[in-house]
Amino acid sequence: MLDNTAILLATTSSPPEVVQLLIDRGADLHLKAAGGWTPIHLAFDNAMTTRILMKSGADVNHIANNSTPLLLAVEDNQINVVGVLLSFGPNLEVNFSNEYTALGVAATRGYVDIVRLLLEAGANVYAVAERNSSPLQYAVCFDKEDIVRVL
Repeated sequence: MLDNTAILLATTSSPPEVVQLLIDRGADLHLKAAGGWTPIHLAFDNAMTTRILMKSGADVNHIANNSTPLLLAVEDNQINVVGVLLSFGPNLEVNFSNEYTALGVAATRGYVDIVRLLLEAGANVYAVAERNSSPLQYAVCFDKEDIVRVL
């Protein structure tokens, strides 16, 4: 369950303007909820809130529960949030649950537009995760022909 702090609750259920107001009043962007989630993790499905948090100093590479904000956004097919996070230079080689990079997640799920964004940002097509498979191998294995063409 989330800690009942205003910034953590606002990132999941309030308009971005409320998040900005809390930041302007000194809310701690590095405050952690259960599992180590910070506000930037909890905003993985809201591009405007994500932009506000990033511009205010949130850590784009913070790892909680084996995941980063980018990996969460990719997993949930949040292309607008992925675009925002990529503009802040996240580490593209972090493994999701020690199995997939962001590109690997997008490849296995067939998220062609996110794959393109990640490639444009410099994601490594040949990066292997703990299972020693690359995003291309995942795309082939999961029968994602459109992804294979892009990669």
